[in-house]
Amino acid sequence: MATCTQKFHYASYWEFPTAESVLAVEETKLVDRVSKLCPSRSPRWASESATKIVASAKRNPFLSPRLQSQLFSLEMYIQMLLQYQEHLSTLKTR
Repeated sequence: MATCTQKFHYASYWEFPTAESVLAVEETKLVDRVSKLCPSRSPRWASESATKIVASAKRNPFLSPRLQSQLFSLEMYIQMLLQYQEHLSTLKTR
């Protein structure tokens, strides 16, 4: 049987898939979501959990502009490799 934390993790992933989406909502919405998914826990526990979730989202290293530019470069390299692979397969079929 899944724990409250596991239930929250799986159910909230679809509602808050990224750190940006967590930071975009008010903490009270997170508290409400935790409370609904874990009714056996206290409101204080739900509030503390929501605070931890927000703190974790703020520590996400991919929020910094430097890492975002690295991700952009990586995506560009992947696209170039995929295009190169496509060209090679076209040459192979000739």
